[in-house]
Amino acid sequence: MAEPLSRAVLAQIRAGVERNPGTPSARTIRLLLDELDRWRPVQQTPFPLDGIYLDVLVCSANGQNVVQTAHALHVAPDAVRSRRKRIRDRLNVASMEQAVAVAIRQGWLPLGEIEIPSGCTHHTRDLIRTPGGAA
Repeated sequence: MAEPLSRAVLAQIRAGVERNPGTPSARTIRLLLDELDRWRPVQQTPFPLDGIYLDVLVCSANGQNVVQTAHALHVAPDAVRSRRKRIRDRLNVASMEQAVAVAIRQGWLPLGEIEIPSGCTHHTRDLIRTPGGAA
């Protein structure tokens, strides 16, 4: 799976196109960048918790349970349970599924960090990849 393009890489590509607007591919690249901007969620507010909580949220988004998350993050299961509760409380949601949905809508959880299960149909995969379709 390819790594998602970071904002810094996209800015470098955009700057290169602006420096060389007459190149044959400049118009196409500009159109692609505009389309990427259109689909990228706008981050309204910063993630309200520290980085370890975002790691727990990413694990949850990828379907990992408490024990799997604890193993992946090298912490005790009780620490994961505590962090999950804090995430739910801070985001004012009842479940981790709701927390993941809020995080995707706010742009806190990049879609490139969520694994799409291999059993999904092509239609489901398109919905997951399309902002607004996942929540």
